[in-house]
Amino acid sequence: MKIVESKGIPQPFFEPDCTEEEVEIKEILSEVKTNGDQAIRKFTKKYDAQDIRDFKVGREKIQKALEKTEDRVLNAMEKVRKNLESFSHKQLESLQGFNHEISTGIWASQEIIPLKRTGIYVPAGSFPLVSSLFMGAVPAQVAGVEEIAVFSPPTKSGEVNDYILAAAGFLGSPGIVIMLPVRATKKPAPADTVISRTVTLKPRGRPIRVGSSEREA
Repeated sequence: MKIVESKGIPQPFFEPDCTEEEVEIKEILSEVKTNGDQAIRKFTKKYDAQDIRDFKVGREKIQKALEKTEDRVLNAMEKVRKNLESFSHKQLESLQGFNHEISTGIWASQEIIPLKRTGIYVPAGSFPLVSSLFMGAVPAQVAGVEEIAVFSPPTKSGEVNDYILAAAGFLGSPGIVIMLPVRATKKPAPADTVISRTVTLKPRGRPIRVGSSEREA
């Protein structure tokens, strides 16, 4: 038996083979990290066939989408919000801060502090997954998160789906800012965490590594 030291093994041996999708994702993330909005516009035009100048959706568009939403949909939104609020409040109650004297004069503590800003990706490829917005935003609101940035891909008209806009308006927090497209941008302030139901950016259950950072979708 031959004993081989790890330093004598080529680095690629320790790295799993990347799928074509993973290679492409890494290239996109790297370019966005370097070129910001310019790269975002490039990839939005390439993948969504949309030439978008302004990523932020105005409050007027959100309000208009809300006003034309059917009553049956609004009733469903209200039911979903109440259910999520009920569960989230109970969940928050279970998280308790404390101070504990681990030995004489030495104290350790746990403090529960809400994040300042969170981002939520709402899929809208085949159809708008409005539930993603509710399941991300309502717990954040209950926890006391100050700002929520919502990202969603554009429709063929270059706009965010009306039901997603209506849901953002329905939730009613002035701290909610809705953006498009889905690609991350330098324009909004960095989020403390990103919430998403999609697994597109994590093929085979692995996080995508970009530079020295690692973030799971």
